Amino acid sequence: EFYWQEQLSRFSALSLPYIDAQLLSQPQFQSQSLQLEGDLSKQVMLVAAYFSRLCDQALFSTPLILDENYAGPTDIASALDVLGSARQAFSHEFTFEETLEAQLVTFTELWQQLLSAGNFSADFVKRSPELHQWQAAVDQPYAMFISDESDETLKQKFKCFNAQSLGIVVSPRSSSIRLISNGSIIKSLAQIAHEIEHLAIQAQQYAELTLGELSLVTPEEQALLLDWSVGPEVAINELLFDRLSQAIKSNPSKTAVSHRSHTLSYQDLQTQINQVKACLKDAGVKPGDFVGIMMPRALPLLPCLLGTMAYGAACVPMDPLYPQDRLDYVIENSQLKVILCLEPSQVSEQARQITWSEISQFAPLDENQPISASDLAYMLYTSGSSGKPKGVMVEHGNLANFFIAMDQKIPLDEKSVWLAVTSISFDISLLELLWTLTRGITVVLYDGQDIQTSKDTLETPTKTQDASDKKAMDFGLFFWNISNEHDQPGPHQYELLLKASEYGDKNGFSSVWTPERHFGDFGGLYPNPAITSAAVAARTENIHIRAGSCVFPLHHPVRVAEDWSMIDNISNGRVGLSAAPGWMPNDFVIMPENYSNAKDKMFENLETVRKLWRGDKVSFDGPKGTVEVTTLPRPVQKELPVWITTGGNPENFRIAGEMGVHLLTHLLGQTVEELTNKIKIYRDAWAKAGHPGEGTITVMLHTFVGETQEQAREIVREPMKNYLKTALFLVKAAAWDWPLFKKLSESQSQNLDEFFENISNEDMDALLDFAFERYFKTSGLFGNEQDCIAFAQKLYHIGVNEIGCLIDFGIGTETVLNHLPLLKNVLNHAQEKSLINADAIAAFGVAALIERHKVTHLQVTPSMARLFLSDPHIAAAMKNLQAMLVGGEALPLDLARTLKGIIQGPLLNMYGPTETTIWSSVSTMNTAPETISLGHAIANTQISIVDSRKQPMPIGAIGELFIGGAGVVRGYWQREDLTAEKFLTGYPAYSSCEKVYATGDLARYLPDGRLLFLGRNDFQVKVRGYRIELGEIETLLLKHPGIAEAVVHPVVYSGAEPRLVGYYTLKNSAEIQPINSNQLKQALAAELPSFMVPNVFVELSAFPLTPNAKIDRKALPLPKQTTEPVNSQENFENASDIELKVLEIWRDILGTDQFGLDDNFFDHGGHSLLVVDVMTRVRPLFEKQIKLIDLFRFPMVRKLVKHLSSESEASDTSVLSNAQSRGAARRAARRR
Repeated sequence: EFYWQEQLSRFSALSLPYIDAQLLSQPQFQSQSLQLEGDLSKQVMLVAAYFSRLCDQALFSTPLILDENYAGPTDIASALDVLGSARQAFSHEFTFEETLEAQLVTFTELWQQLLSAGNFSADFVKRSPELHQWQAAVDQPYAMFISDESDETLKQKFKCFNAQSLGIVVSPRSSSIRLISNGSIIKSLAQIAHEIEHLAIQAQQYAELTLGELSLVTPEEQALLLDWSVGPEVAINELLFDRLSQAIKSNPSKTAVSHRSHTLSYQDLQTQINQVKACLKDAGVKPGDFVGIMMPRALPLLPCLLGTMAYGAACVPMDPLYPQDRLDYVIENSQLKVILCLEPSQVSEQARQITWSEISQFAPLDENQPISASDLAYMLYTSGSSGKPKGVMVEHGNLANFFIAMDQKIPLDEKSVWLAVTSISFDISLLELLWTLTRGITVVLYDGQDIQTSKDTLETPTKTQDASDKKAMDFGLFFWNISNEHDQPGPHQYELLLKASEYGDKNGFSSVWTPERHFGDFGGLYPNPAITSAAVAARTENIHIRAGSCVFPLHHPVRVAEDWSMIDNISNGRVGLSAAPGWMPNDFVIMPENYSNAKDKMFENLETVRKLWRGDKVSFDGPKGTVEVTTLPRPVQKELPVWITTGGNPENFRIAGEMGVHLLTHLLGQTVEELTNKIKIYRDAWAKAGHPGEGTITVMLHTFVGETQEQAREIVREPMKNYLKTALFLVKAAAWDWPLFKKLSESQSQNLDEFFENISNEDMDALLDFAFERYFKTSGLFGNEQDCIAFAQKLYHIGVNEIGCLIDFGIGTETVLNHLPLLKNVLNHAQEKSLINADAIAAFGVAALIERHKVTHLQVTPSMARLFLSDPHIAAAMKNLQAMLVGGEALPLDLARTLKGIIQGPLLNMYGPTETTIWSSVSTMNTAPETISLGHAIANTQISIVDSRKQPMPIGAIGELFIGGAGVVRGYWQREDLTAEKFLTGYPAYSSCEKVYATGDLARYLPDGRLLFLGRNDFQVKVRGYRIELGEIETLLLKHPGIAEAVVHPVVYSGAEPRLVGYYTLKNSAEIQPINSNQLKQALAAELPSFMVPNVFVELSAFPLTPNAKIDRKALPLPKQTTEPVNSQENFENASDIELKVLEIWRDILGTDQFGLDDNFFDHGGHSLLVVDVMTRVRPLFEKQIKLIDLFRFPMVRKLVKHLSSESEASDTSVLSNAQSRGAARRAARRR
């Protein structure tokens, strides 16, 4: 048993490559007999050998692969009996594999070793706990059945028989073997049987060959694979500058490149190319030298790239945002002497930096340098497993072949416009920048500053950022005119309401407010805001419609709910109510029983209305008992927006905050300073109650904007005095500060009521003048535009969210309407900062660029595609794309279907490593795909699938993808050893190519000849579309004095995007200090791009090991989660429910509980691609639409919730300006 214990302890389940779970939707049992010669033991060995070879790449994680892997018998009495006996007693179902120790064991030796292995008892596995992994793998979808029974009998005996994706039945009595399947395989059993029989023939003919040397591919498949693997053969007659010259001559005045508000014609491009050539000649550069191009995506980038190549030198693209250490390494490794840049950076002084301003001073150099296909065009640095990037040398012939291949794959015409979004550190950018221009089309450069600016804004929170969290000041229109029995009835009385509402609806005003007043001149035109609001709803489309206020004690809750629900339907969800308890006793003739407790009744009825609005059943007393009521019609809005009306009582501010409702007030009885303190009370109560956001403060102000302050005063004076006269409480409030009243109260001891009983008409007029001046200066939006803007900004800064502009207080209708444009100017200026900011962010964003330039083509990574789709504006703009290329990482099926449902033209899935020149295969999808493939090889390219012995794999089998042909590059700069390892010559698998590149990618051919990508077979991964050698990061981690061992591994949390986790063990030394994760991040960030810095670090006491004593990466634990946030002192008692929900989502996506409400998303492993996951999961929590940019502007939970709980967007230009400066400073710091 010792032998079997050793062998079975190494067991790992096979992953049969032919199985496709999607085919189980239509199960169909199949059976196929094998035609094999020899005794049963030999037949079983042939089948075992076939599956061992077939699953070679599925076992790549084990140290011994190829012919060391053999599927052996288990849970049986005797291995020898299973192979050679026909005894009925051994009809057992089992799963098998044995790993052999020797790598080159001949077929004959393997057979003999198993025959002499001995036996083990049936309970052996149960007695051996160390074999638990083997026991757990018994449920794999394949098995061997040893039985002489028929298939029908076995179906009855074994429940799993029908579930076999690919099973084997060994019949000892007849010495035969048959294959069975439930139909969930992509290959017929007849084809598989033919492959096994083909292997048997080879084993007989070449008995001394190792298993790894025997081919699984039948002659018929070999012919098919050869046909599928080779792309079209096309002559390469033109290099880059041959085609570029044609494009320039054909359309010299056509726009070649556009960036922001600047353009470059093809003729201008030629001139600037020649200026670059002159500059390089002056700098002493020789053809064949390397020249660094350290440019952002801006106009000078193109002439610098092309000018360098035209001069005969090779470009070395360098992203200026990369850390200084990485840039310095590139400079030193490539031995750069010259770098062309937009502005100097603090990088290695080994290379001279020449700025664009210097280049543009040179006279154009017209002479042309002869360029051959073998000359280097560029060298691009990719991640290296040794700890340093490696330079990939690409020749002009490679590039020319790629360009010709793209001509066959990408549809273009003379009107095509390409949006270039990729960094020059990514080789796919050269398709966007160079192939496009050589084909004479226009390239639009997207510089990404919209996202970068917004991210910079809040990366480092400052006190001045509070303003950017607020939306811009809203301006509504308020109506509250006086009326009496002498007024002439008719529609003219509501002309101002309706016409002004229509004007506000079309000119950016937020709301229309109408009050409820009864039996008095003051507000007499508005006894029922429901009726006036219904009229406004029918005449408008955008503006919100609100009751300012609804006196709840005067109405039955059912009537309020039903009336306003009807208006909500008419307006399509634009209503809101401000609740008031009532003012005048006479009003309560409508419902006198509610007068004594009017305030309590208001809150009671308000809560009842909110329940009815939500659709709850509410019980009321009826004539025959209790009635349960659900109101109709159902409203559009799920929640009724509610304000509380208050004249200035601080307690009402507190109650409104606790309730989580908005607040409507005015300045007629309180100063701005007093209001400031009350707003703080409101917001504190709001936050303490845990409501999301911060609530809305609306201040009603009498409003009139004139050409001058004097004009406004004269127009307003008499109407305002008359208005005040009808509202005696306002005059009484002003009287306390009136000098005459102060004098009389002091000399005659008169109180306020006594004074007004005896006041003369002359004194009353004087008091009204005094009251008017007081209110004109301190409590209304009066004066010229500058006066009103200043006052609005003052209110904005104390926390007011909206001004309800009371324009209806006695001024003539025509006068008010004629002056509304001046009020609109005030609105525009008050919102100017946020509007300018939004324009600055959006004007050169992806959506705006697509629409403005009528972009037809776009190339992105899948991660960037998801990022774009998360923004509805970008998604909408993409509808007009005539072609979209997606590549750089695996394309998920759901994403492909979504994209194809949006764009008009084809969706192209692109595949190819840098070492084979950008893309090597293309899959064109004209309709929504059922599967995602890599398509077929491009022109002059051959793609083969081989096992680890570089033998070809059958159709459907998994192997490493090898690429040969005209795209295979020269090799790695000064890395002859690695070049020899990865660029192979004398490759036998059907290839006529002189050299092939071993990609390290796993793939297989589908039955229709398309390639299917299946991942990596080494420790190279792709994160956010960037290819990363984990060894490079691990090497840098090991430089830390306290780290003994380091492993970097990609981990997928709840989202689909993998994130890097750094694992390490400490050196055994008493002097070693605890390692801080932030310090590790900072150290790595100094030498690596941000996408290569692990998000999380995990300290282990020891690494888990495989049975062969290698680090078991699959067994690495997920980052330990704690119940404490980063800030252990953080108090969550005051956090709202919505904040806690968002926090839970963020923690889940980031994969850590060590994250608090005020922690920065981007400081804890978050990046632009994870923003998509956040948006998807946070969006249902808020009614407000979430934009892509919101997550960059508000990367803390508390700030994001606060922003999304408001009703409009805002930010502060000064904050963004400061942020841009901070961002620039940080970028400069990376150079130091």
